[in-house]
Amino acid sequence: SYPEDAWYTYYDETCDYGCQAHEYFYWMLMANIGALDPALTNKCADSQDEWYICTQAELEQKDVLAFALLNNYGFALPTVIPQGVYQAP
Repeated sequence: SYPEDAWYTYYDETCDYGCQAHEYFYWMLMANIGALDPALTNKCADSQDEWYICTQAELEQKDVLAFALLNNYGFALPTVIPQGVYQAP
């Protein structure tokens, strides 16, 4: 079971702790790049049974360590939602 104020709750007996870590990383990355922003999609609202953070600002407020991991350590992670339009450098 999860604490009442948990923002990640994944109930899937086939998903062990390692699987849940991958799922959590996916959700925090999507929130961080704006892919769950309610202004763009219903994905966050449709996934409320699993994930409760929809924007980068919410991630920064609710999960300070996850926000710092994604934004303050110089990792080459996506920072914006892919648009499907790419240009060679």
